[in-house]
Amino acid sequence: MSREEVKEALENFREEASSIEVMRFLRDELVDEMNDFPVEDSDSNEHQLNMVIRGLEEDLDLIENRKLGDWDPESV
Repeated sequence: MSREEVKEALENFREEASSIEVMRFLRDELVDEMNDFPVEDSDSNEHQLNMVIRGLEEDLDLIENRKLGDWDPESV
């Protein structure tokens, strides 16, 4: 399946479900993929997984700061 086909399938899923369901599904799939990634096979795989995790952490921090910077979870 090509990237374009995956994006199209994801868009179809988004039309049928809520955005939060889409994000939760993608999170679960990403976590499963990372858990299944064969780091025992090589140091290169360990490095690659580490770089993906670090990049994801940085991206999530930016999104959190931009979208939730003023939000106080204790006010809810």
